[in-house]
Amino acid sequence: MHILGRGGFADVFLFEQSLPRRNVAVKVVLADLISDIERKQFRNEVDVMGRLSAHPNIVTIYSASVSDDGRPYLVMELCTTEVGARYREDPYDVESVLDIGIQIGSALDAVHAAGMLHRDLKPSNIMTTSYGTPVLSDFGIAAMHEQVDAPLMAVSVPWTAPEVLDESSNGSVAADVYAFGATLHSLLAGRSPAERPHASNRPEKVAERIRQGELDRLPSHVPVQLRTVIERALSRKAAERYASVGEMLAELRRAQTDLELAPTAVHQLVPSWEPVRRDAEEAPDDGAIPLRRHKQRRTRDSGLPGLIDVSTSSRPVSVQRRRRKRATWGLLVAGGSFAALAILAIVAVALSQLAGSIPNVETVTARPSESGVTFVWDDPGLVDSDSFLVRTSDGDAIIQSGTQHFMTGDPGEELCVTVLVNRDGSTGEGAEACGKVAQ
Repeated sequence: MHILGRGGFADVFLFEQSLPRRNVAVKVVLADLISDIERKQFRNEVDVMGRLSAHPNIVTIYSASVSDDGRPYLVMELCTTEVGARYREDPYDVESVLDIGIQIGSALDAVHAAGMLHRDLKPSNIMTTSYGTPVLSDFGIAAMHEQVDAPLMAVSVPWTAPEVLDESSNGSVAADVYAFGATLHSLLAGRSPAERPHASNRPEKVAERIRQGELDRLPSHVPVQLRTVIERALSRKAAERYASVGEMLAELRRAQTDLELAPTAVHQLVPSWEPVRRDAEEAPDDGAIPLRRHKQRRTRDSGLPGLIDVSTSSRPVSVQRRRRKRATWGLLVAGGSFAALAILAIVAVALSQLAGSIPNVETVTARPSESGVTFVWDDPGLVDSDSFLVRTSDGDAIIQSGTQHFMTGDPGEELCVTVLVNRDGSTGEGAEACGKVAQ
């Protein structure tokens, strides 16, 4: 038992499933968010991932249900957030970005082919499997193409298209293309296209730059073959972007060939396994599209290292898979779901027994700079699966293994963190520090 991260919508826990025996991630909706809206959002995520998780680059879900206390939960493949955690401190090279981009683009193209929009593509929603395969996750605000009025509860500003920020669109293929381009830019540059290294990067400032088309250029080492593709995807006008992710994928693969890099496979639905479409009067009430049968999965080893970090890269503002088990495993999955419920019931007792031996972070030091504040601390003696829980003055809760954390802010703005040791969901005593961004 181990907490992987906390967010504004749900907590994610690491559990060991008893049958089949394996580690899984369990996403549980927060107790104070059990309303009709959150239930609908959660059901939407489960349905979308269930339809698409046979794709090698979409995270696999195993089951979903409701716990005894009424909290919906989702049992899914255990992955790491290495991509979202790494890119700011250690941007990816061109070869890696093309490899990751083509695989995630393949997944996004499959989402669109199924009649869906993702609407929240960003680095932190690219996860990595235990075999190093990048997978697309977090379909909580996905919507059908035709649901042009489907409301957006929140957006991740740095990767959001200008027409969505202007509220003239609630999402489209073109908006997903923009987010895809912004994500690739971020992996190469270490920051999103509208962020500035020595200026305010508050959401409203970043949103204004995106609306005006004031985006930073990619680093000079990025070859023109890749630069051209990303710049077109980031066009201010939706009509000037790629008409589809498939069209953009073709250009990314061409860039890979021109640069004499190893080609990355693009996974597509085999024609004999395409959805069986029904007439409107025969369609199920939930809009699900039945499939003929499950398809095979192919995997690649991208060589990405593993790291668990569930930090979010931006503050939301209101504007509103991989291996798919055959149906014969249904009883086993049901048994695993029952085991997950049992674990949820005993987790508080188990965690309380562990709390006494948790080391404490004694001191946190703030080191201001022109773009933000870096907070550093000493390792008090972490063991095994221990990690640090960093609570920020922005309201974020971040799980990480490193002994420093960087926050961006406006000149003169005071930023604060509290750092605690996290051991299997329990925490020791924390240390707090504050610092003002240099002016």
